[in-house]
Amino acid sequence: WPLSWVFSQIGAIPSSYEAARVALEAGVPIALFPGSDHDGFRPFWQQGTADFGGRLGFLKIARSAWVSVVPMAFTGITAPLVWRSRLLPYLFVWPRLVGVKRYGLSVLAVLGAVLVMLLLPVAGPWRLLIAWGWAASPLAMVSWLPATIRIRIGEPIAPEALFGEQGSADEARLPEALATVERAVQGLIDAR
Repeated sequence: WPLSWVFSQIGAIPSSYEAARVALEAGVPIALFPGSDHDGFRPFWQQGTADFGGRLGFLKIARSAWVSVVPMAFTGITAPLVWRSRLLPYLFVWPRLVGVKRYGLSVLAVLGAVLVMLLLPVAGPWRLLIAWGWAASPLAMVSWLPATIRIRIGEPIAPEALFGEQGSADEARLPEALATVERAVQGLIDAR
């Protein structure tokens, strides 16, 4: 809350196996972003790389529902990040309160914090608190660079190509299936 309420109003479903199963059984296609915070908060020099952080949940959902996976790539940087960490949500507090496991430190956050520390005419502890507040603020993630964001959608990858024969629950095939999907997304990224 409150993001869960906002997302439910625009048709999002909870991020759970059960919600995905119910939606797919009802014939509703779902869009999953397997990279999630790992992918979304990657440093700017890694923007051209498909990396889902080893996450296999989306493949387990596709296998259990026996549906195709449609690769999709987003390219374009709006808020360049210099660091992604599992520690930042705890240091900044609010990201952890809303369920974010990884968070990024943007160039704007670093520049603002440095300027506060160097130029603000207040006592040191207050400068530190204000710099921390700015770096932790969602405003530091606001897009400030003009960018063209492109979305490319690839050809569906049939479940047989990812998992073998229907009914197979071979967990050993999932890393190979992940590599197949990441290669397909990487191909979309490289097709600039």
